Amino acid sequence: MRRSPFCWPHRPPSGHVDAATLVARMERLDGVEPLEADFLQALLRLPRQIDPELVVRAEKLPSEAGRRLAACLRDGGLPDPVVTWELEVFDRPATYHESLQEAHAWLAPPEGVSGRLAELWTLAPKTGYPAFSRNMVWWPPMMPSHREAVAAHVLECLPWFMDSTDGQVEVVAALAHNDGPVGIATVSTIVIGMGHQLPAQRALAADAIITLAAYGELPAADLGRAVGHMVRGEQVKLNRITGILDEVTEAGAHAEVWTALAQAVPLLLPGPGEKARAGLGELLKVAVRAAVRAGARGDIPRLAELAARKGSSLLIHEARRLYEVISA
Repeated sequence: MRRSPFCWPHRPPSGHVDAATLVARMERLDGVEPLEADFLQALLRLPRQIDPELVVRAEKLPSEAGRRLAACLRDGGLPDPVVTWELEVFDRPATYHESLQEAHAWLAPPEGVSGRLAELWTLAPKTGYPAFSRNMVWWPPMMPSHREAVAAHVLECLPWFMDSTDGQVEVVAALAHNDGPVGIATVSTIVIGMGHQLPAQRALAADAIITLAAYGELPAADLGRAVGHMVRGEQVKLNRITGILDEVTEAGAHAEVWTALAQAVPLLLPGPGEKARAGLGELLKVAVRAAVRAGARGDIPRLAELAARKGSSLLIHEARRLYEVISA
């Protein structure tokens, strides 16, 4: 786990159960099978790193549940669902914000998984009224070792709170402290949080980025892809996203921000005949700052053409600066 130049965050209680305590309680059952729902909840809350001696103890349990527990401890937890991410057009009631495209994550159980876990590991977003919950902050502690799966479910509900004083972005900060796979579903929830109307809620999304970056867990390229596509799809507002990326850059995560923007900027630059997106010049200003601090070099598709245009607008000015920095 690499150190970072910014503040090392404190990880709050995650919701994990103590594996040794669970094994001890199974030993006390002496072969009696536990209730399935309770047992599955315990398995979902196991940490991924287990003392090998504890696995040996679990392998001696005589019950079927004991054998399942031993396998779970030996394999580093329950199998994760298959996560896919797509942008789709969904018809929503008139009372909901209509995006050109919405980002969603699909879940499918891996081969061999059945029963209640398969049901939990199945998610197919639907049109019409979206999913809704005011209690999402409790979801990460319920599955603290399966961050990406929780994020997929959160992504179904969180967008509808972006203009609400009810917030709910606390769930994004909580996800950052979870364990397990972290990918585009997780960072998509962060992008939604970055797009909230309230600065205090957006700050929670910034904290999530800094936390993941500090622990070397931030999939920065996925973050950039999510930013680019979700801004293009009008699911989030660019000016809100830009402000958070600027804050995160100032906090020391400039390398991660540059990696993200190297993916996002090509998606947001105007193509032939397209009008430049409002606020794009400010985003390029952040990209310049991150690129300078990261010592970045490379090529951004269509950036050279934009930098070569005549004019003195902020967009053209920052495009030239960025092109000079990464081409030096």
